[in-house]
Amino acid sequence: MSTAIPLVLKSQRACTFCRERKQSCDKSLPKCSRCDLKKRHCDYSLNTFFPRSETTPHSLRRISGPIVTLREPCGCLEIGEESETAQNHGIYAARLLRSVIDAELDGFRGIVDRYLQTVQRWLPILSKEALEHATKEPHDQYLSCLDTHACLLFLVVRLVSQGRCSSFMHEAGENNLYLTTRRLFILFQDERHWPLSLLQAGILIATYECGHGLARQSYLTLSSCVAMARLLRIDQDLASQLNVGPEDAPDPKVLCWSAIVIIDRLIALASLNDIFPLLVPPPPDSSFETSLECLQTRLAAAKIYERNHWSFESTAAAAEMIGEALTFAPNSSRVPIHRLDLVKSRTDKLVAALLEISQIAPLLTCEVAPLSISAVAAVRLRCATSGEERFISCRATEELQSTFEMKLDEIRMSPDYTAGLRINRISLLVLCSMFRSVLHLIRYFHHDLLETDLNKIKSCLLALREHWSLGDLYLKELDEILALPKQQ
Repeated sequence: MSTAIPLVLKSQRACTFCRERKQSCDKSLPKCSRCDLKKRHCDYSLNTFFPRSETTPHSLRRISGPIVTLREPCGCLEIGEESETAQNHGIYAARLLRSVIDAELDGFRGIVDRYLQTVQRWLPILSKEALEHATKEPHDQYLSCLDTHACLLFLVVRLVSQGRCSSFMHEAGENNLYLTTRRLFILFQDERHWPLSLLQAGILIATYECGHGLARQSYLTLSSCVAMARLLRIDQDLASQLNVGPEDAPDPKVLCWSAIVIIDRLIALASLNDIFPLLVPPPPDSSFETSLECLQTRLAAAKIYERNHWSFESTAAAAEMIGEALTFAPNSSRVPIHRLDLVKSRTDKLVAALLEISQIAPLLTCEVAPLSISAVAAVRLRCATSGEERFISCRATEELQSTFEMKLDEIRMSPDYTAGLRINRISLLVLCSMFRSVLHLIRYFHHDLLETDLNKIKSCLLALREHWSLGDLYLKELDEILALPKQQ
């Protein structure tokens, strides 16, 4: 009895992955052995980057040449026009990353180190160990093993940690790297496979947009991240995730969902005029007391075990809890008084608990307290402008004044704090919530600012604009406030 010999289909040419690296290829269909081992998409087309009609020597020279150059004198990246002719955006992302690294003075290690020293400190959604390991590998060998989504993620890492144009010649919307990475993120969403790295890239893009005052773009980008997270089934009940223990390791999925909640609240608070609708709804009423108790336990444990991701997840839990206040703030005139009273009392209770915990560390370094105080200010000020006199009582006005004084104290101490650390190492969440509440309170009370206080606030805002364009919007708002006639 004869044994049937299995039929092995072969391609006429090597696959794209092996051909680009000049490696041998067994040409097996549907995947060669190397692509099958690395779990990569195996492509046998003759040319996947440019249209087949482009076979002239000029187009071949374009394929091998650099696509990124440095602008002078500002040092911004200038991306060539090849992106408009690219058919395979995955291959383009890989080539763009290589070109960006070649244009960097410090190379791949400089990009990663700058990210670890800045954004990773207050938005730890990436593995620090994995990033440090990547810098120790030969970057040519390491980059050849990256998939296209990881290439996009490293491009966004470079984007979000680079800061503003050094000569302020270009606005954030004119940044070619930002426009390209955002377009690639949108294109990658059409694929069937959505890895966690694509979600992480979207979160960082939304953070970049929020920090540079692109509120609408940030809202749209984060809405894609929320939909992606829910389809990937990683949306979590943050209160149930706040387990404590010395062996508790960070869960990348929980960190991503925590970041989504934080950026969602940050977008709502960063705008000076309007509060955007929340993408992540607040928890149900019945879970408030339980969530507050879990939050207090987790924050206390974070001080003991010194776990950065615990503090980050706790910030997200607090951000989730203030969602109720931010939901009612834009619609205070249509909400019953008893409901507003309930929202106010809960938010006040949250702030009181957080302030008590934050006495262990300086308030400026504790993210949850400034965030919650800003929510209180947003609700009360919106209700005051709507004529809700019962909600803004004399006692509430005195509390707002004391809150304002506390915020001024934070402003006074922040230049000393930033003397040893650059502004981009401080949490964007702290900076936005702090300055937003200060500007609103100054406008509402027409407070008689001392010249020293005004100089401190302006110096902090000037430091903020060095890295985030949002500082320009806040400076403009401050000038408009100071130009208003003061109430007697």
